[in-house]
Amino acid sequence: WNIFVNQLGKRELPKLAAYHGGCNFWIPSAGIKETGGFVQANQQFPGMKIHYTVNGSEPNISSPVYLQPFKTKGVVKMKIFDNKGRTGETTGITAN
Repeated sequence: WNIFVNQLGKRELPKLAAYHGGCNFWIPSAGIKETGGFVQANQQFPGMKIHYTVNGSEPNISSPVYLQPFKTKGVVKMKIFDNKGRTGETTGITAN
């Protein structure tokens, strides 16, 4: 499974994004949770980036990129972006 999703996320989906001006495909939402005071996230397809905000606003391409768990309080929102700037749905939690 790991080999399959790695090839899909890093090779095949970028090809689809470029094929004949770009084919539409579903981009999954980020998985997000708070554990031990740290906000953690994951994604289904490697090769895409998770952008986040900590003030409750909608993440965009200029928002910070999630690289590792971090401590914060308040509303955290995350969104996955492909290399063409297309996105999945926004997910969020309220960190305590």
